[in-house]
Amino acid sequence: MGNMISIIMPVYQVEAYLPRCIDSILAQSYQDWELILVEDGSKDSSGKIMDEYAQKDARIQAIHKENGGVSSARNKGLEYAGGEYVIFLDSDDWIETEMLRELVEAIEKNQSDMAACDSAVVTVEADGSLTRKICNKWGKNAAEKTVSGKEAYYSIFYQSGTLWNKLFRRECVKGLTFNEKMTYGEDTDYLIRAIRNCSRITLIPYCGYNYVINRAGNVRSASIDKRSLELLENAKIVYRTLSELGYPALAVYRLYTVTYQVLLNIPPEDCGNPKYAPYLDACKQTVKTAKAGEVAAFLRDGSFGKKARLRYLLFRTSPKTFLKRRA
Repeated sequence: MGNMISIIMPVYQVEAYLPRCIDSILAQSYQDWELILVEDGSKDSSGKIMDEYAQKDARIQAIHKENGGVSSARNKGLEYAGGEYVIFLDSDDWIETEMLRELVEAIEKNQSDMAACDSAVVTVEADGSLTRKICNKWGKNAAEKTVSGKEAYYSIFYQSGTLWNKLFRRECVKGLTFNEKMTYGEDTDYLIRAIRNCSRITLIPYCGYNYVINRAGNVRSASIDKRSLELLENAKIVYRTLSELGYPALAVYRLYTVTYQVLLNIPPEDCGNPKYAPYLDACKQTVKTAKAGEVAAFLRDGSFGKKARLRYLLFRTSPKTFLKRRA
């Protein structure tokens, strides 16, 4: 094959996880890659760890910058990328040995612009052990398939709206930068804009990415706070983009999924606490962003499941009622 992959990885406060992630890249069966590590003003020893790896392997670049957020760090990495392909990884996760090879082969065999693999959700247990659950994003016993147009958007955003399990041809993301005003949900915003430049996308059932959901400092492990409000606002941006592209049901689904994610972080028994009122109001306003015709399209679209469509209607009426039913 011989086509280099530029691996872009922001690094911030991950000294306990960074070696595992870098080691998983060094262990790849596909060795034609460059790793661009961008330390974003980290206050722990992450920067030192990066430098040590860079001194040992010429394929690793260690870049240091002042803190500007994950979007800023990824944009800095893009400035240094010189590969035929580009992939964005998170420094607290790790990848399986064949992931890069599987993705490259899928693109080249199918003449695709992007390839996406399956992933596993990894939970850190109280005793420090790891529980790994394969997501089966394309369905159990799924076969490799190549999609385009509407099917591509539905496959990606309904089943796999993350960035880290996807490999792009460089020309599809050339000149495409992350919105630096976004610090949460920025990957989905970037992904939707990148897909517009992809005519063919290949989905492979190989489970190559390990996503750790509850390590200390991880967004998903954090309790509800101002980041939740930003996630809701950013969901509206993605909603507008999908709506403009002509995918109204998918646009509404994005509003639903983010709202649901935020509501799950509110303790049902405490939903009457005044401190949660701003979040409940923001959730309600987020789902009500959708226009009547778009809501109708979503409710008619059986691919999203009956529970999701009923929850969406409940969110529009009373998020608090949803929480009370969960108590």
